Amino acid sequence: MVTLRKMLMVLGIVFAGLSGLGAQNQSLRGMTFNGATGLYMVPSGYVGWERSAGLDLGYHGIINGYSNHLFNINISMFGLAEVSFAFDIQDDYFRSKNDDLIFGSKLELFTFKNTSVGLGGNLQILNLGGERWSNKRLNRALNGHYIAGQIYGAVTYRNGFFGSETEISVVMGKTLYGGMDSSIDFGMGFDVLLLPQYLGRFVHVIVDFSNFSYSDSLNPKIFVDRGILNTGLRLDLSAIPPLKNFKINIEVLMTDTFDEGRSFALGAVFGFPL
Repeated sequence: MVTLRKMLMVLGIVFAGLSGLGAQNQSLRGMTFNGATGLYMVPSGYVGWERSAGLDLGYHGIINGYSNHLFNINISMFGLAEVSFAFDIQDDYFRSKNDDLIFGSKLELFTFKNTSVGLGGNLQILNLGGERWSNKRLNRALNGHYIAGQIYGAVTYRNGFFGSETEISVVMGKTLYGGMDSSIDFGMGFDVLLLPQYLGRFVHVIVDFSNFSYSDSLNPKIFVDRGILNTGLRLDLSAIPPLKNFKINIEVLMTDTFDEGRSFALGAVFGFPL
């Protein structure tokens, strides 16, 4: 089990090495795997569109022998609230159909200078069509479909860190399900603009670390109930002047990087104001 201290040490080491990469001119409002605005697992303190309503459409594919296909929708309203939806199509695992539906919402409570604070949550309808299994250790995931949820508070700070201007998101919350334990959800992530003097705001290095996944459903790609490090690149195609009024992100990343279940993942988000 990766402890909180180890999580913070790893993040510190990684971003000490990135400290000279440059400054981020504006927020890149990407999409998490479950459709909320944020990094990969870690939601941010803000919503998807800052000054208007907007619609984002996303896809994430996770590949490691098995595969997940996540289709996402996010609707932002008034620059203050968002609702999201994810449909997670999973390979047949343990001979049990594990497709999931995830509904989310977030309210941006306030923004003060470089800091945004949000309050959100999601409802997860998991293992749709799942067959009944007798494995007691994995009973929660394999005993047919079940419902879980998460509530969280998120803070995103845009300024200096380890000598570099970057964007830092921290989230704390709780995953809720029948027979739940006393663990607390914690996640922390970074968005660093890579070589802006040469690449503008086109390439972002994204790293997030959490003890929760994008949903509570057991699957063979990302471990639940332990530390999860995800890292990769997020390309902002809206940095190209003719595309500046849209949101077009391309992602290449590795999930659960420090465990043997690490996986390769690709993602894309297309959004436009309403």
